[in-house]
Amino acid sequence: MNKEIISPTAVGTGLICLDAIEIPADSHYKLFTGGTCINVLVILQSYGWNIVPIGRIGDDPAAESIFRDLEFLGVDTRFIRRDRNDFTPIYIETFSTEGHRFLHRCPRCQTKFADFQPVAMADILFILPELPDKIDVCFIDRVSQASLTLAEYCKEHGALIYFEPNRPEDISLFEQCLQITNVVKYSAEKMASAKEMTDRLHIPLEIETHGKKGLYYRTDDGRRKSEWRHMPAIPCHAFVDAAGSGDWLSSHLIHQLMGDTNNQRNTVCFDAIEFILRTAQKIASSNCGQEGARGSMYHTADIQIGAGFCPYCGY
Repeated sequence: MNKEIISPTAVGTGLICLDAIEIPADSHYKLFTGGTCINVLVILQSYGWNIVPIGRIGDDPAAESIFRDLEFLGVDTRFIRRDRNDFTPIYIETFSTEGHRFLHRCPRCQTKFADFQPVAMADILFILPELPDKIDVCFIDRVSQASLTLAEYCKEHGALIYFEPNRPEDISLFEQCLQITNVVKYSAEKMASAKEMTDRLHIPLEIETHGKKGLYYRTDDGRRKSEWRHMPAIPCHAFVDAAGSGDWLSSHLIHQLMGDTNNQRNTVCFDAIEFILRTAQKIASSNCGQEGARGSMYHTADIQIGAGFCPYCGY
């Protein structure tokens, strides 16, 4: 008799935004759903995972574009709340001879776009009983009381906690999240002070990224930490855009660590971590040859082209 194959499940909350990629000599943009958390979940879905994104955006043209994109990808959007009192975060990606950069303000009216807003605690408390009985991974990229509550709930139900913080804005919540984390991945450039906290804690896998210089990682078996090990970056020979490459690395790492749900839940094989990370680096490098964070997921005809997403001036 064949054993039933059960797809793993990932729950996540964090940044959901609109990525608008400029089209040279055109007033329109290529529009994609962006944000580390949603990118990682969508990539995991492409690997066969069940995903449950939880988020909060505005009720505006940018949100319309996000929902069209996610519905095209077949993503369950039940727990992404459109709040009429908020605006959706927007990031515009521009290109020049010096590379790409992200703008967080309207090119025409120069008004700063909205920042990330966490899910409200009332919404999280409503959502928790609606989550699947079996959760394999909880992904967090922004710390709030609501995201910590979600992570604690998932941890109690046997999930691996994958924490990819942007910046430690609330030190107390940040440390509480680290205390229940199984894997933490952060940028040395943005989070130089993170090691002051992680040095005191037992985190099974810690990854510090250094952009073009690659990454460092160390493990902790609960008794002692390993030495930091360096893994140089893998160059992309047909470079287009680095956006989203770290999300592909995280997704592949999660998939390899936890993708086999026939194994004991929350069992991580860290003996193979260097091989897994190297393969993940290759996938991240390959993504640099695509435009956008998840450009390889779309045919040209499927990409949204538009403008008019600025909630302030309609640009």
